[in-house]
Amino acid sequence: MQQCGPGQPASGYSRGCTTLQELCATTGAGTGCGSCRPEVQQLLATEIAQVVALAVPAQELITATYAAPE
Repeated sequence: MQQCGPGQPASGYSRGCTTLQELCATTGAGTGCGSCRPEVQQLLATEIAQVVALAVPAQELITATYAAPE
């Protein structure tokens, strides 16, 4: 039986997981009884949101730095 606990599905996104199915297949989280799947889905959504939150300011910085002069 697969045990699901804190930290197990962490960094699923960095492993290329963008869906619950990919995360479960990659980490084994949620593959036992499945009762933790909603929590695993939330962890993945939170991780993706954090990546997006960091990416937007970085893109703005790149755009401002390399903007064509007017």
